Amino acid sequence: MELDESQEAALEGVRAWFERIMYAGGQSQFCTDTDPDAGWPPWGHSHGNAHGAPVFAVGGLAGTGKSTIMGALREVLGDVRPAYGAPTNKAAHVLRARTGEGSTYHALAYYPKPYLVCTRSRAVVRAAAHRCAQHDGAVAVVEGGRCGCAAAWEGCQAHPGVRCAVAEEVEFELRPALKGFHGLVVIDEASMIDVERVEEIRSLGIPTLLVGDYGQLPPVRGEMNPWMLNPDAVLTVNHRQSGEGSGVVALAHRVRAGERAVAGARYGEGVAVIRGSDRAFTGLMERFTPGPERALIVWRNRT
Repeated sequence: MELDESQEAALEGVRAWFERIMYAGGQSQFCTDTDPDAGWPPWGHSHGNAHGAPVFAVGGLAGTGKSTIMGALREVLGDVRPAYGAPTNKAAHVLRARTGEGSTYHALAYYPKPYLVCTRSRAVVRAAAHRCAQHDGAVAVVEGGRCGCAAAWEGCQAHPGVRCAVAEEVEFELRPALKGFHGLVVIDEASMIDVERVEEIRSLGIPTLLVGDYGQLPPVRGEMNPWMLNPDAVLTVNHRQSGEGSGVVALAHRVRAGERAVAGARYGEGVAVIRGSDRAFTGLMERFTPGPERALIVWRNRT
């Protein structure tokens, strides 16, 4: 796998970080068990602990090879098995195509907990144990009319003498630990996750690698987490669309780096920069119809 200098530096940073925390306190291998007396893990573990698992962040703008970094992790970390997650189902699908596995962040951090409610009173109920006439007075849990008896439910007193209409609902609770043995949690598109969600992942007690584009918009609710705003390693070389004739990404990277778009300059095939005062701009706006093959990129939000 051919890497640029920033990708090599990022992978070396991840390797050094992971090795440092895994061998902290003289530990010869990764251990998921908590032993406070032995001081392991050194960052603490379990919900309510003031210290979560350590975090390393790799940031990069569009096209800088973040997927390449995730694909190379196993080569760098050896036998360590990462658990891959992403904020949305679509992102998780893309992640599976890149790494062979991946789920949503919510599936990693939460587990479903079903419960029964009375649809009339909304009270939480459970099946009641009582004597079943069909089985010589044996105590039975009657569910949905089994044994020929009417179903009985504990917990609902709102309608005495009236049979409850019971439905199953689901709530999601934060996992006390990550299911299965994993030495690392990798979250893609981490710029979409706020600090509270990152802290939930950290509470699982497993070192966490965040990978994302710090140039994206922040989460819909909340602010971008501080690890992505100030990543430990930054990818700087644009690989996407290079040599393919499109100058959109190339121009975007130049502008973000502080350069100005030059009027009259062409970036790639068919991508030109014109000023709003030009007659060409006026003519373009008079004839412009948005569509899947047409886009107008402007300099400022106000424009």
